[in-house]
Amino acid sequence: MNKILRYSFVALLAMVFGNSYAAWEKATSIAVGDVIVIAVDNGTVTKELKGIGMAGSNSIGEAEDYTGSTPAGLYPLTVVAGSQSGSFAFKNGDNYLSWTSGNTLTTSTEINDNSSWTVTFTDGVPTINNVNTTTRDLSYNASNPRFACYNNTNQTRVTLWKQLASGSVAAPVLTSATSFIESINVEITAEEGASIYYTLDGTDPTTASTQYTAAITLTETTTVKAIAAKGGNVSSVASATYTKVSVSTIAQAQAAEKGTTVVIEGVVVASAASGAVLYDGTDYMYYFNNANALNVGQKVRMAGALGEYGGAKQMQASATITELGTETVVYPTATTLATADFEAIVTAKTAERKYVTFEGDLSINGNYFNLAIGSESAQGSLVKPKEDLSAMNNQKVVVSGYLMYVNSKYVYVVATEVNLATNINTIKANTDVNAPVYNLAGQQVEKSYKGLVIKNGKKVINK
Repeated sequence: MNKILRYSFVALLAMVFGNSYAAWEKATSIAVGDVIVIAVDNGTVTKELKGIGMAGSNSIGEAEDYTGSTPAGLYPLTVVAGSQSGSFAFKNGDNYLSWTSGNTLTTSTEINDNSSWTVTFTDGVPTINNVNTTTRDLSYNASNPRFACYNNTNQTRVTLWKQLASGSVAAPVLTSATSFIESINVEITAEEGASIYYTLDGTDPTTASTQYTAAITLTETTTVKAIAAKGGNVSSVASATYTKVSVSTIAQAQAAEKGTTVVIEGVVVASAASGAVLYDGTDYMYYFNNANALNVGQKVRMAGALGEYGGAKQMQASATITELGTETVVYPTATTLATADFEAIVTAKTAERKYVTFEGDLSINGNYFNLAIGSESAQGSLVKPKEDLSAMNNQKVVVSGYLMYVNSKYVYVVATEVNLATNINTIKANTDVNAPVYNLAGQQVEKSYKGLVIKNGKKVINK
C-alpha cells in the first residue's frame, strides 16, 4: 500500500472509529480488543504516532503534535494476541507494527516475533519490548522527533491512550507525574461538560470527594487520584504520583542506580554538539542531548532519570533544566595521558572522570572524531565538538578536555581546546584588536583570511 493510500486509509479508519467511540483516556493496562494510540506526553511534548515513514535507511514512526488534552487518533491500533503467550500485536488495517533491525519501527503483514510486543506498566507508564529482541523498547526520541525502537534509556517513554466506547466518560488527565524540589502545581483536565473530583490521601475518589476548581499545589510527595463525572456516568480513576526530591551531589548521582530520578546542580565546564559536562566540586556528569544548547559557565539544576553509558551515569535529554546563573570556569591542571594510560582505561572499561591532555592523530569521519595514540587496542575519541575542526583532519593535535567515559576501544573526551601539535603554542597571546592573525599551521596570514584562525592566542572564526 503506498504512502498516500495508507494515510487515506488511516484517516478513514479514524473517522469510522470517531463515530463509534467518544473519547480517549490514558491506559494503565491493555487487553485484546482494545483500540489504542501510541503517543508521548511528558509535560513538555505532546505528540502522537501518525504513521510509518523513512529516516535515511530506517523505517520510523512519524510524530504529529496534538493540541488539547488527548490525541486525535491519527494511527489507531487494534490490540490482538501476539506470537508468544502474554504478548500483543498492534494492527492497523492489514499491517502490524513491527521491528526488524537497529532502531527501526516498521510494519509487517503477519504476526510473528518481530511484530509482537510485551507491555508492562509501572506507575501508569508502559514499557513496550519487542518479543524478538527484548532489549529494544518502543520509545520517543525528543532530539530527533520520531517513534522508534531503542536499546538504551536515553529516550522518552511513550504513553498509550485507549479508546472508550460511546457514552463513556474519559478519565481526567493529570499533569504528568514527575519529581519536584520545592513545590509543584498539578492541573487536571477532563472532557467538556464533565466535573472533576479528586483525593490526595491515596483513596479512590467518588462524586462526594473534593471537586477540582483550580490547580493543586503540592509541597510533599503525594499521589493524586481523580475521576470525571458527566450525565450520570463516572470515569475510571486517573492517578499520578508526584515525588519531592532533594538535590544530590554529582558524586551521589554517579553512585546511584541507573533509572533513579535525581536532581543535581552544577556548572557547565565543557560543551559539545551532543551534550555538556557539569561539575559541582564533587564529580562530573555528562548531559546527553543531540540538541545541546548549554554553554560553558552556565549554572543549572537538572532533574530526571539517570541513564548510563560507557561506565558512567549521565543525565538524559528528557531532563528538566532550570538556569541558576553563571560562573567563571577555571580549568584545573590537566593530567597528561600516555598510550599506556589509554590501554589501562580500555581494559578496565571505566574511566576516572578528570581533566586531561594528550596528543594524537585526528581522523574525522562524519560524527566520529577519533585519535590514534600509538596503540592498536586503544584510541582517543572526541565527543562531537560544536566548532569546525575539519582543517585539523589527518593531522597531529593536542587535546585538552574532560575524560568522561569509555566504549569499546575508544576513550571519550569532551574537549575544551584542540590545537595542532605545531608551533601554535609559540604565538604570543595579547588582546590587541589589531593583533596578527595566524592559520592553524602557525603561519601569519592576512586579516581577511577566512576560516578557523588563531588571534590573540585563541581560535576564532574569521567570516
